[in-house]
Amino acid sequence: WLRTCTTSHEECRGLANKTPSFAPDRLVEISTNDEGESFMWRLVCPADIGNVQYLTLSHCWGLSPHTSLTRDNYSAFLEPTPDSELPKTFRHALSITFSLGFHFIWIDSLCIVQDDQKDWETQASMMGSVYKHASCNIAATWAADGDDGCLVPRKPWTMTLNHELGQLDEYLVTHSYPYQENIWEAPLNKRGWVAQERFLAKKQLSFAKDQVYWECKELVASEQFPEGPPRELGHTFHVMASRSSDELRKPTLDFTVEAERRKAWSELVNFYSDCKLSKMSDKLIALAGLAEEMRLATGDYYLAGLWKKDLEKQLCWNTTVQPGRRHKVNRSRIPYYLAPSWSWASLDGPV
Repeated sequence: WLRTCTTSHEECRGLANKTPSFAPDRLVEISTNDEGESFMWRLVCPADIGNVQYLTLSHCWGLSPHTSLTRDNYSAFLEPTPDSELPKTFRHALSITFSLGFHFIWIDSLCIVQDDQKDWETQASMMGSVYKHASCNIAATWAADGDDGCLVPRKPWTMTLNHELGQLDEYLVTHSYPYQENIWEAPLNKRGWVAQERFLAKKQLSFAKDQVYWECKELVASEQFPEGPPRELGHTFHVMASRSSDELRKPTLDFTVEAERRKAWSELVNFYSDCKLSKMSDKLIALAGLAEEMRLATGDYYLAGLWKKDLEKQLCWNTTVQPGRRHKVNRSRIPYYLAPSWSWASLDGPV
């Protein structure tokens, strides 16, 4: 998929050519030990080694302890270290990256100094660019924390069909809504920060519970349907992420298309507001990269989750409740100032 996309997808290649060069402040470099039997990693600064191609990782932090960059261990992270000390999700991400022919990956907890507020603020402001300029994003879609990993053991199953009449034939039985269940309802896509990671990535490999999924500007595919779903199942592979990011990215002044961008932003807010954040104070910060994409595409002014053009329409937001969840959904105001009361971002709950 990655090779085909890089060499044959005109839209994807065109998007890459329009994207200016960028490198994160820090990356994880991957190598092997002397025997070539296991992976080593260390923290590097692209400013010292030049611009390189890199991948990114989207993952759930979860509750399990995991390796993080701090001021105390910064020097140690600069030295080659066996990957055995990393959580399973990180080890799998390093292995996948190396197998795809890359030697660098950006992982938030290894590339941001976690106990340095100034560094966190600086890196958080660059997060959108980090994912936007990556060669591909690895999504540990079904991992609830670092111990679950990307590569999930699979258990193939069979089923018997009873035939009363006719000849017994072989059938391929497929899940009717694989994308909905394995991607949108997965633990990773309930995490607020993942919204812009997912939407801004030019290419994404999602490691779900039963198979791997691929997304780029021209193709949404899976191991089950490696060249894309058949026409009969195409609607079940609807990807709001790809459509939203495309509409936000297209540099055109056509009003109709701009209206589509507004619709895409509304859909994005609807999805994002139902996601979870470990720190509610991150609510607007975790969306800043996508807001910048919208600003560049429209030249509009960003107003705490809303836009100056058509502001009166955007002020008509309301809380949403799914059937059967009326008494379970939190719709309270955030107890401290985060956004003006007229912004959906001032509410803790889906809109």
